[in-house]
Amino acid sequence: MIESEFRIKDIKNDYVWCHTRGKTIYDDNKRAIRVIGKIVNIDLHKKELQTLEYKAKRDPLTGVYNKSATKDLIDHYIQKHSDTKHIFMIVDIDDFKSINDKFGHLQGDKILSFVINQVKMIFSSGEIIGRIGGDEFAVFIGDISNKETVFIKADLLQRALRSVYREEEYEISVSGSIGVSLYPRDGKNYNQLLNCADKALYDVKDQGKDGFKLFT
Repeated sequence: MIESEFRIKDIKNDYVWCHTRGKTIYDDNKRAIRVIGKIVNIDLHKKELQTLEYKAKRDPLTGVYNKSATKDLIDHYIQKHSDTKHIFMIVDIDDFKSINDKFGHLQGDKILSFVINQVKMIFSSGEIIGRIGGDEFAVFIGDISNKETVFIKADLLQRALRSVYREEEYEISVSGSIGVSLYPRDGKNYNQLLNCADKALYDVKDQGKDGFKLFT
């Protein structure tokens, strides 16, 4: 029995997924003389599966990776690139609870999406951005060349967070606090890097917020 999945071009020149199943017919001398079977268009089924897989990894509000996917992706990246240095940053939007209390959770959700979009614009698709808590998200940057890059990236992130959200009668100033940890110095996996970055984050909060600190 032969069974496989593949893509072919349809009459509109679009690729579609197909599934084929068949078997080889042999003559009395055990020589293959033909193959019989059928090809079924499974493109809709494939797209539904891809959509489900995408949604399973994404935060529904912001579109970035959810907590589970963020952890898995970072751990997987570290395993494949264990001999280079990486940056892990945890970000907390300053006074987000006050924003929710004053303007409502719906407006708070809009501001959270706005802030994360600001962050997405300054990083490439190769970097991992994920929402790991209510107003907390992580940024992971792989294969950094030197320590100066750490400060450049953290400063770039802080500048992106320091913004103003505008909508009709609203004009809300936003900032964020950032804790930074380094692989392999501060940890060998997601949980260890998160723990160190989280400690640095709370130091920033204690010192007045709207800044970043490298774990020491």
